[in-house]
Amino acid sequence: MAKSSKRIRRSPRQTQANPRRGAHGDGISRVISERLRTEEDLRQSREKYARMIHASPDAITLRTLPDRRYLEVNEGFCRMTGYRAEEVLGKTSAELHVWADPEERRGTVETILRQGEIHEEKFRFRTKSGEIRFGQLAAVRVVVGDQLCILSVTRDITARKQAEEELRRSEANFRSLVEDAPFGILQITLEGRILQANPALVRMLGYDSEAELCKLDMTRDVYQDPKQRQRLIAEHWQKDEFHNVEVPWKRKDGKFITAMLNGRRVTGHAPAYYEVFAEDITERRVLERQLLQSQKMEAIGRLAGGVAHDFNNLLGVVLGHTEILEEYASRDFRLHKSIEAIQNATRRASALTMQLLAFSRKQVVAPRILDLNAAAREIEKLLHRVIGEDIGLILRLHPHVSAIRMDPGQLDQVLMNLVVNARDAMPNGGKLILETGDVTLEEPYVGQHLGAATGSFVLLSISDTGCGMDQETLSHIFEPFFTTKEKGKGTGLGLSTVYGHR
Repeated sequence: MAKSSKRIRRSPRQTQANPRRGAHGDGISRVISERLRTEEDLRQSREKYARMIHASPDAITLRTLPDRRYLEVNEGFCRMTGYRAEEVLGKTSAELHVWADPEERRGTVETILRQGEIHEEKFRFRTKSGEIRFGQLAAVRVVVGDQLCILSVTRDITARKQAEEELRRSEANFRSLVEDAPFGILQITLEGRILQANPALVRMLGYDSEAELCKLDMTRDVYQDPKQRQRLIAEHWQKDEFHNVEVPWKRKDGKFITAMLNGRRVTGHAPAYYEVFAEDITERRVLERQLLQSQKMEAIGRLAGGVAHDFNNLLGVVLGHTEILEEYASRDFRLHKSIEAIQNATRRASALTMQLLAFSRKQVVAPRILDLNAAAREIEKLLHRVIGEDIGLILRLHPHVSAIRMDPGQLDQVLMNLVVNARDAMPNGGKLILETGDVTLEEPYVGQHLGAATGSFVLLSISDTGCGMDQETLSHIFEPFFTTKEKGKGTGLGLSTVYGHR
């Protein structure tokens, strides 16, 4: 038992000695294995990042400070600049003339030295072939070993820069087209708020600036009739485009113009709006009306001239036969009165034909130099008898009015015709004002009055306090057969004589 007991005691000593020797050896092995794994992981990590750096499309470089010599360049740098790595390593960017603007290069380096990094700095660089391109640089100051360095990443943004420049030029050209366009261009919301307007529209509506125009409510401040814009919206708001819509607009000074609108609806924005082209066609419509009036009057003039000639020939025959009858009827008092009545009627009819010929401008005239004031005073007594006692005749004659060259008979005829029409417009009495003076007609007036010309003229004006004429009557006053009198109470010549002698 004792023997056995000793064996039991030795056994633990032997068991404790062996584990101590195994733990020491295993610890060394683990340290070595971990170090090897760390070195392998580091090697793989370095290889991975090296592959990433060299595969990057951007130029990545490592340069020394302060002399800025290239230590490492990736393939992206070589592709971007056209240099091989061996042509670059150990040299500076200044020696290679990489920077197109050396002053920018010095400023960039100073910023990195002072701040430690830069971000998204744009610059121009030069390739090996001499081509100037655009780059965007990010760089940071680092320490590699004991060496202070710059780690930089450059992206070639030449294509983007060219696209931006092209877009800028395109926008500038488009803006120039809009700014210089002869027509008004505006962006306007459905509610009538002007978002943008070009200078032509500002001028068209008589405002001082686009900002002033954009403060307006289009419906209230521009449309002559606010309800009309609502009707136009109701008619066109569901359409993508609208064309040749004529609307009456109101200028800042209160004058009305006629605008022709063409536009389209623009969606996908908040708020949706219309792009509208507006053309001022006021003058065009005036000219069109004048042209139609001129064509109408020309046709009526040809008709009146032809009728007057034929009728005058017939009147000559009538007068000739009345003279013959007068010789045979000199003893017969009743027959003599009838012949005299025929002669008087024939002479009045002849006067009418003279007016028709004057209207058609086929009458033979004998113009001479006249003093318009003197001619007005000579006919004043006759005018008093024509207008009656209940109408006051007022003469406002300019003391130094210029002389005119005109047939005196035609002047009397014009005055009588105007005065008779004025008298008929004042059945309950009133005032008739005859004025003379010198005037100068300028382009705006001439552009709206057919037959007028620029220059200096003598003015003869007749105005009255009568009932006036509506637009429909005004459109017919120069027609030779138009009258406002009841049937059987007028010759129907209107103011054709005045038109004929304008």
